[in-house]
Amino acid sequence: MNSSRFLALARLFFRDRWNLYAYGASMTLCLLSAFTMFRYLPREDALSLHYNVYFGIDFLGSWQTAILLPVVGIVLTAINAAVGLFVWHRDAPTSYFLAVGTVVITVLITTASALIIYVNV
Repeated sequence: MNSSRFLALARLFFRDRWNLYAYGASMTLCLLSAFTMFRYLPREDALSLHYNVYFGIDFLGSWQTAILLPVVGIVLTAINAAVGLFVWHRDAPTSYFLAVGTVVITVLITTASALIIYVNV
């Protein structure tokens, strides 16, 4: 596949409202989560990264480890967009399920990031 055909397919892929809104919302949530974590997390070596109701804090790590959560969300969104682009011209509903699944995972990542900030600030 030459580059002009790929760019034309990508342009059509992101003109579709489902894809545009889903991947746009996912990237926005991940970037907002990363910015918020970078801005508000204290720069300490012992942040609580996981809390369990039965045992309390059971996983400690540095602030760099905490920022990996939204970074993984950004990478996952980019991979799912690439796979969705590959699948979209063959079977559009499958790519829509992939896009909506990406939004759900991103919402969970954003919620986890917000809870990490809440526990540590």
